[in-house]
Amino acid sequence: MPDPHPAHRVLTSRALTRGGVFALADVAECGLSEHQFRRGVADQQWVPYRGVWILTGSTDGELSRAWAAILRSSTHAVITGPTALRVHRLDVAPSEPTHRRFAVDANAVCLSVPSVRHSSIPGVVYLREKFPIVASPLVDLLPTAPRARAVIDSIRLLGWFRAKNPTFRAIQLKWLDAEDLANATVSFKGRRGIKELRLAAEAVSGGTHADSEARALAILRGAGFHHFLTNLPVSDRSGFIGYLDFAFVAERIAIEVDGYAWHSTPERFQHDRTRQNRLVNAGWLVLRFTWDDLTTRPDHVTRTIRSALSSRFGEIARPAGESHQNWG
Repeated sequence: MPDPHPAHRVLTSRALTRGGVFALADVAECGLSEHQFRRGVADQQWVPYRGVWILTGSTDGELSRAWAAILRSSTHAVITGPTALRVHRLDVAPSEPTHRRFAVDANAVCLSVPSVRHSSIPGVVYLREKFPIVASPLVDLLPTAPRARAVIDSIRLLGWFRAKNPTFRAIQLKWLDAEDLANATVSFKGRRGIKELRLAAEAVSGGTHADSEARALAILRGAGFHHFLTNLPVSDRSGFIGYLDFAFVAERIAIEVDGYAWHSTPERFQHDRTRQNRLVNAGWLVLRFTWDDLTTRPDHVTRTIRSALSSRFGEIARPAGESHQNWG
């Protein structure tokens, strides 16, 4: 027996892939007559939603809001910024509270559209671009900006200090690198968010481990710490462990600092954890500070070290050498 409502089922199936959302164009494409559509409205099978339609009972979530924005915008509309990062499965918890210069809500739907389109949808943040973004292969069937572009647009929309955490994570995942951000400062010259992109490019270009050590050394000396060693070789009963970035030998406190791309691979992550466990077993208290700690929270760094020094008593450990040639 033929299906009495095949068009209805096709429309429902399509809408379910979009968080329950569909447009009138979908009604025609799926073969529903005007009478069938109006009957569905009368029966409350679907209801108006953000300028389009949504299946009754669907959740008003980010997927449905994103699709509503896409369907109401031009054919070249692409999800970008923090919305795209979430589509790509990257957490976008902002690093700092919203600044009045950046009223963009990190949870808003962010859309890139051609600059010739001027209509606006409430609750949607637009980047109007001269050249449309070439969407990456569809993620969750949404036309979505590629990962690197999503990071760049997040910086433009949220501001660098709010976007730095997801940016550093994206660098660790090798979605983009310092060169990509440097190139963006040229490509987006004169466009929205260019000052924030320059801040990001400057911060990331200096985020190597060597730069982290230099910043940490400046913090230590500026805070009045002097009785520490740098690059101290340390061993345990199993042999050589490695070099400590900074070491307060008498108190057996090791200070390790990370560049922005710290433990960018599973192998590096495992190596650092094994090394830290050996240091702890050898009697060292290990304090680890991130690039973000060194660049935005130097007072936190000094307070943590002072607290450790005040409470730390001598414990047994065997540094590989007690040479003082590397005193800080």
